[in-house]
Amino acid sequence: MALPEPGRIRGVFLVHLGELLLKEHGPEALEKVAARLSPEAARALRAPANFDWYPMTDAVAIEQAVIDAFYGGDIAQAARFGRFDVHDSLKGIYRFLFRLLDTETLILKAGKVWSKYYDQGRLIAEKVGPRNVLLRVEGFNPVHPIHCHELTGAFYGAVDAARLKTGRVEHSECVLDGKQACLFEVRW
Repeated sequence: MALPEPGRIRGVFLVHLGELLLKEHGPEALEKVAARLSPEAARALRAPANFDWYPMTDAVAIEQAVIDAFYGGDIAQAARFGRFDVHDSLKGIYRFLFRLLDTETLILKAGKVWSKYYDQGRLIAEKVGPRNVLLRVEGFNPVHPIHCHELTGAFYGAVDAARLKTGRVEHSECVLDGKQACLFEVRW
């Protein structure tokens, strides 16, 4: 199956990634990562705007540079980016409102948020059993497995927002492996 050309991601992801770098690695972290990037990607990392769109290829290059600089090349560590992104997005009234929703409703509504972060593809949530939801990402090019790990972390962030202690997210199929869609199974 042919993947679409890489799309774009909202700058809020890069804002939160910068905050994570600052929190975990100190003020010199941004420059350490920026030194590994193209000039365009380095500019995006240093001064992202929440609502601007940035190429997915730059976002993935930034994720890879962070992984290489601080996590020994272990791309599974990109899950921490997505988890932090969701945690950082849910502040104030949103955190309160999320606590009022039951877990299933919260996870089934995840698709409504997709287009706020990505300009291509869609996220479809389907209940497949008790305490089990399948998240299907269609028409999206994650560019590299590193971003699939980031998405897994974001879905874990949603599990965290639902205050689940035993939630589990598994990325069971991937478009980068020739599948029709990326599938993420969420169980709690």
